[in-house]
Amino acid sequence: MTDKTELINLPRLVRDLKTERVSVERDAHEAARLAFSASSEAPVNRPWGTEILEHTPRAVRMARIEGGAVPLLFNHDWDDPIGMVDSGRLAGGRLEVSANLFETQRAREVRAMIDGGLRNISIGYEIHALDERRGGEMIATDWEVHEVSVVTVPADPSIGIGRALENEVKPVRVTRAISQPAHTADATEELRMDDQNTAPAGESAEHNVTLTREAKPQNKPIDVAALEKARGETIKKLARSNNVDESIARSWIESGASMDKIADDILSIHEERGKQADAPAMLGMSKREVRQYSIMRAITAAKQNNWKNAGLEFEAHRAMMDRDGLSPRSNSSVYVPMDVTSRQPTYGRRDFTAAVAGAAGGVGTDHLAGSFIDLLYNMSVTMNAGATRLTGLRGNVSIPKLTAGSTAYWLASETTAITESTPTMGALTLTPKNVAALVEVSHQMAQQADPSAEQMVLRDLAQQVSLAMDVGALSGDGTGGAPTGITNTGSIGAFTGTSLDYAAVLNAQEDVIAANADRLSGMAYVADPATVTKLKTRVKFTSTASPIWEGPYRRGTCADEVGMASNQMAADSMLFGAWSSLVIGEWGTLELAVDDKFNFATGSIGLRAWYTVDVGVRYPAAFSLATSIT
Repeated sequence: MTDKTELINLPRLVRDLKTERVSVERDAHEAARLAFSASSEAPVNRPWGTEILEHTPRAVRMARIEGGAVPLLFNHDWDDPIGMVDSGRLAGGRLEVSANLFETQRAREVRAMIDGGLRNISIGYEIHALDERRGGEMIATDWEVHEVSVVTVPADPSIGIGRALENEVKPVRVTRAISQPAHTADATEELRMDDQNTAPAGESAEHNVTLTREAKPQNKPIDVAALEKARGETIKKLARSNNVDESIARSWIESGASMDKIADDILSIHEERGKQADAPAMLGMSKREVRQYSIMRAITAAKQNNWKNAGLEFEAHRAMMDRDGLSPRSNSSVYVPMDVTSRQPTYGRRDFTAAVAGAAGGVGTDHLAGSFIDLLYNMSVTMNAGATRLTGLRGNVSIPKLTAGSTAYWLASETTAITESTPTMGALTLTPKNVAALVEVSHQMAQQADPSAEQMVLRDLAQQVSLAMDVGALSGDGTGGAPTGITNTGSIGAFTGTSLDYAAVLNAQEDVIAANADRLSGMAYVADPATVTKLKTRVKFTSTASPIWEGPYRRGTCADEVGMASNQMAADSMLFGAWSSLVIGEWGTLELAVDDKFNFATGSIGLRAWYTVDVGVRYPAAFSLATSIT
């Protein structure tokens, strides 16, 4: 084995030393001083390999530190200095430094943060030489520190190493161990991202980006900085499309986060937004306003086109239009903010039942109270199976994923050529789609302000919308405004449906495991009720009392996993999968339109509800379907 030397272009870099202890002292003049470890030999994944900083006197250039030229910054911002590093030493594979804080208001603020528990330290540094070792490790054998920072978020380079120098790159000498196939001696390769077309607006889409390779002369330095810049721009676009803070995008870029990791983070961010009171779809109403808001009062006002006695409801309606640019579908429409549809009733368990003979009706017994959102979730089979819910969305959502990965091969010898494979990145895009439901509200109910009347209306609406959501999520065909459901998503698995027995049921789990999707959560079977009946009367093992499906139809057990029956499944069909891979997005705006001529003879009105949702599947191979079950 021989070595060769080449050049690659690298930018200035940052890395963190997490969970480090920072000691704070004061000298005789009451000046604040900090002592801490600034760096270690912990490996960090970089586009050019696994980077390790060698901490020996021959590797670390200490001149800047010894000359008092290394500033102490906050969040790597050169315009936010809080002190200076005045000494440093190498010990036990670490760089230990001592720094003094300035006697400024800003430095005192950071000192208070440190006293309160802020312990995240990061360094900005420049590499001058790398030595490649077996296993892809790249040892920095010549490097120096440019600045040390106290940072708020670990693994986040924040603003970068000097605003004026952010995009500056320099050639770095790399000593490589030659153990590559012969074809790599002729050319190096450069990644190019070919962006494919997106789907038309309003439709769910998978946005694919193919990484291809182009040969270029070997004597030209590998422009790692250009590759990293392209990756960074892609991640920044994803962050912007999902309204994710730029600092989080920078942390993904710096840490070398995978697309799966970024996708999981984006989902977590959207889920957390949906839980917060200030979620994007929330109007920001006070608790008192939420309590006082009456859906029945809004319905009556919309019916009469007279908002004199529904001032709060009208203001909320107008605020929704102004903020989100909404346009009602008719003059008798009203937008109900998510603040109200997700509120929890304060009146406990009450019911609205039909009037009995000689009674006025309107108040009854034993109805489960709950918000429209809660009712929606509880009535939906796909929600209960474990689908990922994103609520309170604004704008489109783009979730990245790797749709086709690279392939590794065993090589017969060092001269065996590698068969090239092309990885493809995709993005599951959720776009607002409208689902509508129509319910009848009696004249008497519309006149009531009793909370139970509102609860009855909400329950009816939630039932209609949840059924429509289930149909779309399970079997939507992607036409006529409908989403593309699981069973119409390409590349899902299939298991034997004819004469379904225990072995066939287990084959569904085998499909999912073979696709490496068993790491996902929410494993469950969903089948039509007739199929569940068949499975409840068939046994796992001959001549034993061991039904394949045990327990209730609505939520039982099938082959040691959750089993659920749904009338929304096609006849004689069964679907197994990791349901967390199904993403249901809700934009949180409920529009109610009133038709006061719906039933003139009885005086009842028609209440049409519009709800904005979309569904998509992150990993199609996480599902397996059986049809034509006999």
